[in-house]
Amino acid sequence: MNFIIICASMLCILGGRSVSDYLVFMPDHILSQNVKGQQTATDVSQGGSFPYFWTFFTSLFVEESLLILATGLMVINYVVYKNRQSFETVWQTRDFYVMLGVAALLSSMTMLMLRLVMLGLFRNVVAYKAYRYSGLNFIVMALLLGLR
Repeated sequence: MNFIIICASMLCILGGRSVSDYLVFMPDHILSQNVKGQQTATDVSQGGSFPYFWTFFTSLFVEESLLILATGLMVINYVVYKNRQSFETVWQTRDFYVMLGVAALLSSMTMLMLRLVMLGLFRNVVAYKAYRYSGLNFIVMALLLGLR
């Protein structure tokens, strides 16, 4: 898991926006909004883009800041190191990765719904289009929840 996080994060950090747009969750890449706040079809034949559904999962394993990446990896490895025996007795490897996948999907879906509600309330399309989400904090929360 560390290897995946480090590789994906370094791709985003070194590759800049052109690479990170494909790994970081952005609501506008799922549901596009025009200037009037109406949903637009994502039709590739008319110059639209295909919805980046994979970012629901990849955004959980990506950090766009080197300092936050280092801090997140230290916390994740500390939690796993201190509770290795508990994890091994309670969680099978497959179940653990399923839990991380569900945590990724639910956290990204929550962010999408929150951004859509805020768009509906405030009609700020510029803020909706500019929002980016990535982070390791849901992995830490999933690990702590898995210990419970």
